[in-house]
Amino acid sequence: AVGGVTIAPYASVSLQECNDGTSESRFVYDGRTLETPFATIVFTDDGTISSFYDRTAARELCGEGYPLNTFLIAEDVPANWDNWDIDADVELKFHPDAKLLSEEVISDGSVEFRIRRSYRLTEKSTVTQDMIFFADSPEVRFETMMDWNDDHRLLKAAFDTDVFSDFVRQEIQFGYQKRPTTRNTSVEQAKFEVLNHKYTDLSEQNYGVAILNDCKYGISAN
Repeated sequence: AVGGVTIAPYASVSLQECNDGTSESRFVYDGRTLETPFATIVFTDDGTISSFYDRTAARELCGEGYPLNTFLIAEDVPANWDNWDIDADVELKFHPDAKLLSEEVISDGSVEFRIRRSYRLTEKSTVTQDMIFFADSPEVRFETMMDWNDDHRLLKAAFDTDVFSDFVRQEIQFGYQKRPTTRNTSVEQAKFEVLNHKYTDLSEQNYGVAILNDCKYGISAN
């Protein structure tokens, strides 16, 4: 892990690995609570986040629903177009069924804190995920490796926050689109699953959160 490096546009830098014994951890972890330079995080027994207190803004991020990063699994048997369609009733089938198999702190230093967890999702499928916290950024990164061997199952990760807005901003090609978080009309109800490129931003007037990804996925916001 490398931090504190500035690279000018169209330039490069050379890094040399060394250990002078002066690097100290910027994190405090007791097995349940993690203190970072930006937040205080409390984990549940299964590794999800039950409390995420942003000390900079003096604000709790977790909502009243599922803990942050809860794996939800549902039966996915659409009426038509089995290869790509998702029917609206799938939202009624989601349930948290992941079982924590192992947990290990991989890195704890001056740049990052990385904790690795493995879960059993079904009898056939597992997932290994690194949750990474940084000393110089409030970002929380999730590096996820799937061993997926199921058919007709849909897996989602839930992030229930206390940030409230009537709409989200979601990246599309050449910009973003504002989509509703409400389900008051048939048009809004049809947007239970929408296109999401590299980010979805949920913001109030003075505060917000965002889900970022390095690929293209479907997402729900309500």
